[in-house]
Amino acid sequence: MRKITIWGKGNRIREIIITNAMFDVLEEYLPIRNKQLDGRENKYLIISNKSVKTGKKIDRSMVNKMLEKYCKKINENSINPHIFRHDFATNKYEEGYTDMMLKKSLGQTSNATDRYIHPGGEKIINEIRQNSTKK
Repeated sequence: MRKITIWGKGNRIREIIITNAMFDVLEEYLPIRNKQLDGRENKYLIISNKSVKTGKKIDRSMVNKMLEKYCKKINENSINPHIFRHDFATNKYEEGYTDMMLKKSLGQTSNATDRYIHPGGEKIINEIRQNSTKK
């Protein structure tokens, strides 16, 4: 696991934890990004051909279009970016993350992590069994 600093929603600087695999992907992506920028400045990590020219961030509709394009390529139903957040939270919950760990991992300032968790695997079944035998 690695800790990186990002500029997040609400113009807040946050430290987040990412997996080593994600860090490796970022290390592979950055030289490609820099080549695409060709010496131009852009403070955003994820860029598009349009954002390279404008220096602006890619907007929500652009991200949705990109996801739609790639979903069509693999014959998958369309998804939205927020599904990744829910999937990440659910997986980490099922791995045993505490509420505090989830809150930090999601970059939440409130304790509202419940809305992102959709358990249904073995973890929830085991918890129900454990709680029913405690009584």
